[in-house]
Amino acid sequence: MDFFRRIHFVKISHLGYSNQGDIICSPYVYFQDFFSKYGCILHSMDSIYFSEIGRNDVVILGGGGLLDFQTRFNATIQKLCESCDTVIFWGGGHNGEYDEKNKRPTHLEPNIDINRFALCGVRDYGLDGYEYTPCASSANPLLKFAQEKNPTKKICTMFHNKGYTDALQNNFENKSHYHNIEDVINFIANHEIVITESYHCALWATLANRKVIMPKEILKSVKYNYLRYKPTFLPFKEILEIQETDNLSDLPNYPLAYEESFSEVYSFMKKVKEVVTSKIPTPQLGYIDFYERHRLGEIIQRCDVLLDANSKLRAELSAAELKIKELEAGKIQ
Repeated sequence: MDFFRRIHFVKISHLGYSNQGDIICSPYVYFQDFFSKYGCILHSMDSIYFSEIGRNDVVILGGGGLLDFQTRFNATIQKLCESCDTVIFWGGGHNGEYDEKNKRPTHLEPNIDINRFALCGVRDYGLDGYEYTPCASSANPLLKFAQEKNPTKKICTMFHNKGYTDALQNNFENKSHYHNIEDVINFIANHEIVITESYHCALWATLANRKVIMPKEILKSVKYNYLRYKPTFLPFKEILEIQETDNLSDLPNYPLAYEESFSEVYSFMKKVKEVVTSKIPTPQLGYIDFYERHRLGEIIQRCDVLLDANSKLRAELSAAELKIKELEAGKIQ
């Protein structure tokens, strides 16, 4: 029935995962005022409830580095497209090796056919054959706060890879993105220059109008090759030589990056709304109430079945215990 069509959000992270880039890149975080009118189910790439997804539902997949990251991710995306007629890919990107010879991402099998998506926007800027849309986390209002705040310190690092952190030997204050998002953005806001190997830390620092330096070696991974606002890429050995007193005024920054990206995220949202409203009737309050009652009814019914089974097992257990006592009594005689 049309009234029971739902929206499924599939994000890269699972419950308990602490990488803030993956946690807050889902569009659901930023447009709950619209999506909360519908029946929504949240999934992670490692735990998708395919039995809950109807062919006439809508699936919104993204963001994060989902494409060509692992064969199992590609297989999962393919299965989603086979399970539902309306799958939207929103702000995710390629996340494998970069083919330097052909200047393209290295694709894994099964190869993802983007024509299967009802709407597709990737975070990889300038990639032929794909429509660009920024990561939905570009609409985070905390970035506007960070952009407007005057930094009190010059240089910080945002590394989580142990090889990098050990080599740096605490040259600068460091915070990874495995922290509360407010702490992460506030840390960026307090510094003029951010040195990082993290995709999202680089993105957020850029949107906050901070100067960004990244190790040149990470360009082997495709996702860094398609950043819209290019950071300064330096060999890591040169990064180790950076001093607080160095003149780094020539490093590029992008004052309009946040406004441009924010606008583009909302433009893509308009397209998503058109797809959703064409596929799912706008729910009324009565429907939402009925839907919730229906779900609660299912839970109660399942509990009744379990209680009934439990009662039967207890009765069988009591009968067995009685039989044992009777047998033991017979043995004693």
